[in-house]
Amino acid sequence: MKKQLLSLCIAIGTMAFAQSTEGPKFGIKAGGNFSSITGDDTKSKFGFYAGALVNVPISEAFSIQPEVVYSQQVANR
Repeated sequence: MKKQLLSLCIAIGTMAFAQSTEGPKFGIKAGGNFSSITGDDTKSKFGFYAGALVNVPISEAFSIQPEVVYSQQVANR
């Protein structure tokens, strides 16, 4: 019974947050990452990533989201 109730709540919650497909939506993304370039180096360095995206609806059930992202990879020299 609990599993059925949980499944029903998840299904209703998913439908409640569905978005309309009226036109393309633009966005940006940014954040941090940890990177280590060499296999011998066990220390990771902090870098960042940033990018832009556009969500283009094809139909009510399908859309395409191309993205361009730059990711900084930090290494010791």
